[in-house]
Amino acid sequence: MENPNNSKLDSLQALNDLKVMISQIQNVHESTEALRQSIDDLENLRTLFSSHEEKFSELLRSPIALQEHINNTGIVEKKLEDRLNSLTNIESQLSSMKGTVSNLCDDVGVVTSQINEQGSTLNVLDARLDAMEFKVDERQTLGALLMKTHTSYQDELATQGELKRLGSCNLQLKNDQIRLNNDFKLVQSKVLNDRQYSEEQIKSMQSEMQRLDSCNQQLKDDQVRLNKELHLFQQKFDNSHLHCSGEIKKVEEVLHTQIQSNRTVCFFPLSMMPI
Repeated sequence: MENPNNSKLDSLQALNDLKVMISQIQNVHESTEALRQSIDDLENLRTLFSSHEEKFSELLRSPIALQEHINNTGIVEKKLEDRLNSLTNIESQLSSMKGTVSNLCDDVGVVTSQINEQGSTLNVLDARLDAMEFKVDERQTLGALLMKTHTSYQDELATQGELKRLGSCNLQLKNDQIRLNNDFKLVQSKVLNDRQYSEEQIKSMQSEMQRLDSCNQQLKDDQVRLNKELHLFQQKFDNSHLHCSGEIKKVEEVLHTQIQSNRTVCFFPLSMMPI
């Protein structure tokens, strides 16, 4: 059987190789993107040169356009030799630009070939990556199997310890059950006693409520009786008040009559006035 330590070292080495290959693939992708950007820049430059070439060709083919260009660029103010020199310079610049474009096209061809080569390299790296991934998966599966075999004995020992712990817990649960049953009996007895006491209290409260209801009814009857007596007393008081008011009026009338009669007679001293 293969040594587990060697298997772990091989797995680590495979992972390191996989990381290196991934880094190489990323570098190839980045360089490929840079080359593609360079190709785009060269294409844009070639398009610009082509437009300039077409423009100069049209100027050389069309005298009217050439005359307008000369007028716009101020060449008309120069001498004939200067004009010829300017046209010669323009033609030489055009030739130089053609050469530059040709060189750029060659560079594009070189870059394209490099991209193709890097594409081939990328395919090779992808194939190697697939092989390494398969190898890593295989070693991981083997490592998992070895770890499972290595830990089976430890699992058995752990299971025995767990069984002992569960047996102890079961015994503790039985003791707790007995204790809880005793506590339940005590609580049940206390509840029964409290219920009996509550029933007695309820009966006592019911009899007290009946007594209070009887007292309340007696109070209502007394209130009705007192209201009647108060009403009779109020009537008597009103009658007495009316009688007293009438008597007072009579006395006032008599006094008033006497006062009027006394005003018509002579003055009598206060001590001689009749009572």
